[in-house]
Amino acid sequence: MQLKVTNVSEKDIMIEVEDEDIAIAHVVHKHLLQNENVVFAGVAPYHPLIKKSVIRLQTKKGDPVKAFVEGSEEAANLAKKISTEINKALKTAE
Repeated sequence: MQLKVTNVSEKDIMIEVEDEDIAIAHVVHKHLLQNENVVFAGVAPYHPLIKKSVIRLQTKKGDPVKAFVEGSEEAANLAKKISTEINKALKTAE
C-alpha cells in the first residue's frame, strides 16, 4: 500500500491510496466519520479496475492530518480485534 497526500490545508486533506482495494479506504472512512470534529469524509475510486482510491477529509476545527491518523489507528485496532477473534474461532474449530 502506498499513501500520497495530494492536498492539505488548514481544515482539509486529500490522500490517494494506491495498490490496495477500496475496502481499506472504506474502513478508515467509517472511523473518520466518528470524529466529532470531522465535517466531511469521503472515499472515491479512480476506476473499478485500478487499485487506487482517494480519501478526502474536512474538519470544522483541529488538524485534519491528526484526525486522519486517529481514524486510521482506530481502523487498525479494529483489524487487530477481528484477527484475534478469527484466530480464537479457528482454534476452537480444531
